[in-house]
Amino acid sequence: MRLLLDEHHSPRVASELAKAGFDVVPASGDERCHGASDEELLATATSEKRAVVTENVADFMILAARWSAEGRVHAGIVITHPARFNRALRSYPGTLIKALKAFLQDSPPAGDSWIWWL
Repeated sequence: MRLLLDEHHSPRVASELAKAGFDVVPASGDERCHGASDEELLATATSEKRAVVTENVADFMILAARWSAEGRVHAGIVITHPARFNRALRSYPGTLIKALKAFLQDSPPAGDSWIWWL
């Protein structure tokens, strides 16, 4: 599985997961994604067959519902919870790295347009 981290997540998450052999890229490191709207981010991720990792549940749930109503598919959305992966704590980004590594190792969802709550 391939992942695209939304800009609010540290690029270090992608770097550490890539070192572990996973295909994870940060939106902040891609000129097409840096500053892109949520819809543009989802479209780019989908074109690259990447699931988006985001804590922006409100906007991405609306997008997923609209895309479904329009018959459009996406490559998946992983929703992170800001209380569990609090960017203000010293444990971040280690907590997110550990959780995503487990997610990627434990048979992540297959198919299109899935949503996973991490």
